[in-house]
Amino acid sequence: MIAELALALISLTSNPTDEWKDAPVEVQIPPLHMGEDTWSEVIVESPEQVIRRVFPDEYESAAVRVAKCESGLREDARNGQYWGLFQIGVRVHAGRLREIGLSPEELLSASGNAEAALDLFIRSNRTWQPWSCKP
Repeated sequence: MIAELALALISLTSNPTDEWKDAPVEVQIPPLHMGEDTWSEVIVESPEQVIRRVFPDEYESAAVRVAKCESGLREDARNGQYWGLFQIGVRVHAGRLREIGLSPEELLSASGNAEAALDLFIRSNRTWQPWSCKP
C-alpha cells in the first residue's frame, strides 16, 4: 500500500495541472505497526514549492527558472556528477556539502538540492554564474 501511495504522490507532483500546481498535497499515512491507531499527516510539496520556500522572495522566481532549465524540475535528475534540481556537482562541491551538513544523496531531494543551490548562489555573490542556465 505504501508503494502505491508513493507512486500516486509522484504522479501528482510530477505532472501538476495549472489548477493544482501550487497546491501542497496532504496525505494521511496509515499506522505502520500493529497496535498503532493514529494516522500520520504528511504534506508533500512540489519541487517548485520547495524552491520558493528555500529561496528569498526576491530570487525565488529566478531560481525556479534556473531549475526548470537545469533539470526540468526533476529532483532525481542526474547528468554525470551533476545531481538534482539545480544539477549541483557532487565531486566539485563535496567539501562544501559536508560543511553545510548535506550528504551527496541529499542532493536528490528537492529540499537538499535547493539548500545547496541557495548556499552556492549566496557564495557567488547572489549571481547565477555557477549555472549554465540563467534566469
